[in-house]
Amino acid sequence: MSRFLDQLDPWPLNTPLPAQTLYMVSVDGADYRIVQGQLPGLNGSGGAAYANATRAQMLTFRLEETFVPGRLYVIYGRMGGKPQIAMHAVSGNQLSGYASQLEPDGTVTAGSYNLVTDVFTPGVAGGSNTIATATKLGVVRVGAGLEIDPVTGVLSAKGSGAAITRFSFPVTTPGAQSIPIPAGSYDSLALHKVSASFTGPDGELSEYVDFISDQHHSLNADKTRLLITADAGLVAGDTVRVRLVAGGGTGLGGDGGPFTINSSINLGGYPAGPFTSTSEGHLKRLLEVYREPGASLTARNTPRQPGSPTQVDLLYTASAGDSPLTSITVNGQAQPLTSPSGAVTAATAANTDTTFTMVVRDTQNHQASTSTTVQYRPLRFWFVSATDPLSLSDAGISALVRAAAGFEFSSSREQTRTFQASGQYLCWAWIGTAGNGSFKVNGLINNAVQSRSFQFLNSVGFTQQFIINRTAQQLTGTFTTEVF
Repeated sequence: MSRFLDQLDPWPLNTPLPAQTLYMVSVDGADYRIVQGQLPGLNGSGGAAYANATRAQMLTFRLEETFVPGRLYVIYGRMGGKPQIAMHAVSGNQLSGYASQLEPDGTVTAGSYNLVTDVFTPGVAGGSNTIATATKLGVVRVGAGLEIDPVTGVLSAKGSGAAITRFSFPVTTPGAQSIPIPAGSYDSLALHKVSASFTGPDGELSEYVDFISDQHHSLNADKTRLLITADAGLVAGDTVRVRLVAGGGTGLGGDGGPFTINSSINLGGYPAGPFTSTSEGHLKRLLEVYREPGASLTARNTPRQPGSPTQVDLLYTASAGDSPLTSITVNGQAQPLTSPSGAVTAATAANTDTTFTMVVRDTQNHQASTSTTVQYRPLRFWFVSATDPLSLSDAGISALVRAAAGFEFSSSREQTRTFQASGQYLCWAWIGTAGNGSFKVNGLINNAVQSRSFQFLNSVGFTQQFIINRTAQQLTGTFTTEVF
């Protein structure tokens, strides 16, 4: 990853780009084309950090749920020749909410992208810019003389005397070469690796060829000449094309860094400000998608029986991602930022399912929202009884049912139960709207189960029509039953 800038060549303005061109980078007045084949894999990741795919392929990947989470996809083949899109996958069938559009003029536009409609919407801040930056960082050599803005994705020269120099040197005699570096350019030349391409006698340009390997070149002590050994095999007629980076005396400190990038916002869990690392370290950092704020909201006592009090306690927790929080709103009420968790008292409509919401925002205007619903549901019951419930009044059946050990919230009758009985009836009770049931006992249809409707007074004093069911006779033993 330490040589991508060295492998790039200036591309003339107003000249058609090759089909495989990804986008352009302009540095110190020169435009560099970056082709897809130059994108690197991420060492140690077990696979490439990016993938190129047409929009049609991406739609197939989504249906087949074969996206690789964390991978950066460069999407081409869009309708009407629209620019390529760079997006991260967050699951097997979902892409990130952030996207970068790689514009024909070499700029990168942050926004969001809908794969299905093929619509890119510019203007979303945050995570998309880290993708744009990571893409550029993956293909460009960043040294002491270069800087990538992690917000805008802009690549520029920086520092005192920092710049890139490019020059050509004709080879007139074969063997070792001592190539003068243009005078007056840089007091401190910070590059110790050089890539040179050449034009042979036939005039054919050998592009992106690092034919002069590291051991065959060096800088002299005062950094005024590039020295190439005879082993490089230069012959008369070759033209050495050189690109050097100068950077204010800080130096690269070794292959690929370390160097410093100054971020104006928090990214991937790293605070804003200078971050010093190797090129790989920066790439791993900037591949981190912007960490969103978090929101959690739950309600006590839900579901609840009809007739229950309408008051509800909403328990909330807010958390910051990469940026500080600016607001916490629960059920339309602003909560103090000094208390990221707490409880809010609200109320439902009587016996009516009610949904409450929570919204959290941060300084980058990212937000997280969540909701919780308080439900009103009847209970259904199952139990054994030595007393025949059909012989009791509605009040007597209600008391017997309320004392049952087996119950759960449900508005349906379908269920499978196992009973242990000793001279007892097997009994079931459920809401009347679930209708009459059919029964199996130990796998056999049982048409002898008897039932009737009654007015059930529940434990909170609310009355509803229920159906009570019991076997035709008292039983002893273990019974597996099914109601359908």
